[in-house]
Amino acid sequence: MDTPNDFMRGRKRREVSENQDWSKLCPDLLRTIIERLSYFDYHGAKSVCSDWYSVLKTCVRQHQCPWRIICNDNYSVLFNPGEDKIYTAKLVKESYYMASSGNWLLMVDSRLGFYIYNLLTCKKINLPSMESPIRGAQVRFERSGESGYGEWGHFVEPCRKDHVSKDIFGCKRSAVLWIDERTGDYVVAWIFNKHYLFTHKKGDDSWWNWNKDWNIGGTNLSFLDLAYKNSKLYLYTTDNCIKIIDFSGDYPKEEIENNPYWDQPFRNFPKPWDYMCYKKKIAIQKSGEVLIILSLFQEREERYSFYIFKMNLESGKWERVDSIGDDEMLIFGHGVTIRAPVQDVGDGVKSGSICFVKDDVMPGYYCPSNCGVFDLATILSMISNPSNKMDSEIAFDRSPAFRVYKSGRIERLLGETTVPPSLTPQNGVVSKDVIYSPEKNLSLRIYLPEKVSDVTVKKLPILIYFHGGGFIIETAFSPTYHTFLTSAVAAANCLAISVNYRRAPEFPIPIPYEDSWDSLKWVLTHITGAGPETWINKHGDFGKVFLAGDSAGGNISHHLTIRAKREKLETVISGIILIHPYFWGKTPIDEFEVRDVGKTKGVEGSWRVASPNSKEGVDDPWLNVVGSESSDLSGLGCGRVLVMVAGDDLFVRQGWCYAAKLKKSGWEGEVEVMETKNEGHVFHLKDPNSDNARQVVKKLAEFINK
Repeated sequence: MDTPNDFMRGRKRREVSENQDWSKLCPDLLRTIIERLSYFDYHGAKSVCSDWYSVLKTCVRQHQCPWRIICNDNYSVLFNPGEDKIYTAKLVKESYYMASSGNWLLMVDSRLGFYIYNLLTCKKINLPSMESPIRGAQVRFERSGESGYGEWGHFVEPCRKDHVSKDIFGCKRSAVLWIDERTGDYVVAWIFNKHYLFTHKKGDDSWWNWNKDWNIGGTNLSFLDLAYKNSKLYLYTTDNCIKIIDFSGDYPKEEIENNPYWDQPFRNFPKPWDYMCYKKKIAIQKSGEVLIILSLFQEREERYSFYIFKMNLESGKWERVDSIGDDEMLIFGHGVTIRAPVQDVGDGVKSGSICFVKDDVMPGYYCPSNCGVFDLATILSMISNPSNKMDSEIAFDRSPAFRVYKSGRIERLLGETTVPPSLTPQNGVVSKDVIYSPEKNLSLRIYLPEKVSDVTVKKLPILIYFHGGGFIIETAFSPTYHTFLTSAVAAANCLAISVNYRRAPEFPIPIPYEDSWDSLKWVLTHITGAGPETWINKHGDFGKVFLAGDSAGGNISHHLTIRAKREKLETVISGIILIHPYFWGKTPIDEFEVRDVGKTKGVEGSWRVASPNSKEGVDDPWLNVVGSESSDLSGLGCGRVLVMVAGDDLFVRQGWCYAAKLKKSGWEGEVEVMETKNEGHVFHLKDPNSDNARQVVKKLAEFINK
């Protein structure tokens, strides 16, 4: 039982607690308390008061180590190597990561709405709308409606229009965020399509655009990367120079006199012959000096490395260095060096190391939980995965085509074998590979009849072909497509271009469409006869351009032809050839479409892999071309269409109904359908020597030469 003395002592303690000013604790005592806090409590202590924040900056955290942030659709997975723990943080739906600064993320949503988000406190800072007037240039952003084509909108200038989609994040993102957690000051900058540079500083009522200042269109100057430190934005441009914008004043301005990198471009560098330079990034050391970091990739054995260059300020020349700096390390693409852990926290994270994810060094890799650490001193790397168990558990099995594991890793079981091109005639046809997108490392294969390859001028119809595989498997260089295109060119006496595009799930929809569109625009650079590829300049007849593809490639051909008319492509597409086109929807297209339950689930699951962010599933207008009421075929940008279907194919009715819908749409061209009875999907590729397969090639040739 409490005594009166116990009561009085308890009352006294409460009075002391209530009257105590916790912000005035002895700094040594406060430091001892703070250094014992957990990670989240430690960062929460920053916001208690200014005195706590001042003491906190003097504390030594024994296990400082960069966290790994894996952003998915609606949440982020946070892995702390020091604690060996995984946390989750809720994000705004349909938001995508662009950059980070401390505990803050720069995010963008599907309306091109930017905001800054604190992972620990969940505080959100909205940035000005991109639809509001943009200072400094004539560019404006026009947001798309619910078009279903994966568009967010367009950046529009008097003589330019750039398509904006979800493709701006992921491996293509170039953005920086800097925020002072004490004052709340921040600066945001991001690059779009290497052409536009947008910046925003706290207190601004709109975004800034810098294209007008440097006459981007007139000088062919583009932006490769950017970094921010000490109130300065550093820009790495395509002339291999570093520009600096000073944000310390009321208005940002370019710094020229105090920029030692202004007229000192980074030149070519010696590298192993079998390595390609995959990415170029810049980072600012704590001293304020600029580093240029190159990630190198050797495809044959999947090896990778990093080279670091620093300018000798006395000679003005860039030199390769083997050190990042004293007690400094790098997160590739972060823009600034960071302080290395004072103690070994494992996984090779230490002074002189470079943290990276597989996409930084290996094209087309999709496993966001796989991270690596590269040690500059030993030139060794270590790959680690906080979810090894998930890497062995199958999430979706589409054997014999592919498997997807819970970690995100995909195992392709078909279409991975490739064959080289040949200048030695095969079936009377020669071939060679050409890069059409150096920044994406994308190539295509060109086929030409051998009898005209040495003729000075012999114009041939142009067949641009897109391979199938559900957007997931196969390549333009597989034996399957090499054999088919060789036969098609021999039969049609045409010039064929077989396009390789990036595949899902590493590069989900709509990226395969964007790559294919880029390939089409690359081909059209040869219209005047002054393009980069001689065969197309000499032998391509741009009055006879045909798009074709099987399965997913047929789907791509349709969408490109729609887009060609919508964006007023500079040449007319004569016709398209859709072989067993990959169209689908949730409900049968007509009373004749009989659906096998197992195959239907396979199609639905495959589409989820190819387009994981689709809200409509298989009713997504990318896929549901025939059944969707919003799909208008009257805007097809060609004069003739050939649809080939197979009687036993799951998609046979989709092909027939596509032709019927096209006729009723008001489109004024000619459409015909060829059905092969008792055959399945892409039978002509599986058994190219069969009589029915030869009929497919024959019909294709007749259509092109009609």
